[in-house]
Amino acid sequence: MKNYGRLLLLISILLTSSLGQAARSNSGMWLGIFPHFKIADKQRISLQAEVRKIGEEPFALIRPSYHYNLSDYVVLGAGYDLFTVRNTEQRVWPEVVLKTASPVLSQNLSLRIRQEFRFINKTSASAERLRVMLQTHFILSRKHGLSAFIFNEAFYSQSTFSGGSGDFDRNWLGARMRVRGKEAYYEFGGFWEKVNDATYSSGFVGVLWLGKKF
Repeated sequence: MKNYGRLLLLISILLTSSLGQAARSNSGMWLGIFPHFKIADKQRISLQAEVRKIGEEPFALIRPSYHYNLSDYVVLGAGYDLFTVRNTEQRVWPEVVLKTASPVLSQNLSLRIRQEFRFINKTSASAERLRVMLQTHFILSRKHGLSAFIFNEAFYSQSTFSGGSGDFDRNWLGARMRVRGKEAYYEFGGFWEKVNDATYSSGFVGVLWLGKKF
């Protein structure tokens, strides 16, 4: 119970900091649905659909993807993004997820490495970006299907649409609570985002995951 109390305190601090930052910068929200379909013993496909709003600017994300469990510790994936913000952006990406577990602490750790190839519609502009996310997942109550996530994701722009390169230009920090139903997960929490040492955003996240086994 002490571990649970500390975790909930940390999540509260993150969310309080996030909401406090919003008073000095942009605030927003992400709402989405995330169905998963198991197509073979070690394979699944997913479709992430989100509506996001940062400040006064709303935008949408559609992200179909494929995932293959190479082992209990390695998952390979690839996907496509259709991202509508100012100009419509398309992204193609492969990724690898490395996982480990600690039964004693009821905690899972994962490291996701994703390489994005980005394109702007109706132009010849292109860019490449590396995303690295470290996430920890705590099981709070197996009986009640309650768990929590804390993640930190760094973005490294190898090349940009304007011709720049070699810069860590974005960072996401977030915390979520998850409640598990029979065939769905319900997640809610908050995020904090830093862009180019100048712009900060924070807000609420709500996601519905669908599928019998994820």
